[in-house]
Amino acid sequence: MEDDVLFESEVASQAAVAARRARQLRWQQRWRRTRTRGKLSFTISHGILIYGLPFATFMTLAAVSGLLGNHRPQKAYLIVFTFVWFAVTYGIAMGLWAWRQNERRLKALDDAERDV
Repeated sequence: MEDDVLFESEVASQAAVAARRARQLRWQQRWRRTRTRGKLSFTISHGILIYGLPFATFMTLAAVSGLLGNHRPQKAYLIVFTFVWFAVTYGIAMGLWAWRQNERRLKALDDAERDV
């Protein structure tokens, strides 16, 4: 009975490894396509649009509503400026960080393939 359980767990483990390898291969292909467009394009599309805009929205709403303390009326141009500032600075920082992390992951996966 124990042999059957062991065999079933080995099959499940092999299936999990195969599924993880397929996900890694899809990610590698997707990242290679993305990196051909360049770091600037990635930083704008992923950094500013995906990370920066939601962060800027939250921070602007928090500042206007007084969630961060120091609630006082603000002029419209200051609200717009702070929104753009948060979106761009946080977005660029997160985009560059994500680029670096993805490059490290790709290198690690490529190194692992060479070692096999």
